[in-house]
Amino acid sequence: MKITLKTLQGKQLPMEIEADSTIEALKAAIAAQHDMPAESQNLVAYGKVLADGAKSVTDYGIKDGDFIVVMVKKAKPAAKPKPAPVVEQPKPVEPVSVEQATSGSGGANVEPAQVQPANPNPQPVQPAQPEFVANAEDVATLVAITGKDAELCSKALQAAFGDPDRAFSYITDGIPQNLAQPSGNAGGGPAA
Repeated sequence: MKITLKTLQGKQLPMEIEADSTIEALKAAIAAQHDMPAESQNLVAYGKVLADGAKSVTDYGIKDGDFIVVMVKKAKPAAKPKPAPVVEQPKPVEPVSVEQATSGSGGANVEPAQVQPANPNPQPVQPAQPEFVANAEDVATLVAITGKDAELCSKALQAAFGDPDRAFSYITDGIPQNLAQPSGNAGGGPAA
């Protein structure tokens, strides 16, 4: 049977498969013909993610001429080590002998200078993240593909900075806490 593979980037790739092909076999064929690693593929048809296993293409109701959406999960970047906070060291105070303290003042008592210590725990300044506004067309595409609500699809696109493949991954696997923006906070920074 002939099917069409669609990507979120708008590519349409024709493909011929056997009706009794398993999803794993389909992913392997896609990997061989279109250079998309099988383990990174998410296949979606009729709003459902096609799971690996013994089910065949026809078990999911896919017929000749239908299309399947192919999304490739991006490899997760290696975690960057956090830089150590910058701590300013207080400047050393040079000792003053009694003779030096009294010699220039005619013998009068001299108060020692008050030294203000540097802030021992300075807080590193976090750069403001620019807020990304999700494209309505991309949101509608994700809603159609996943069957999830528009608000979740929009939040996933915002967290993925517009990358629809990564947004799909966030919809299926969850949005990482460090990327999730609290609702009602249009500025993207901490709430006041």
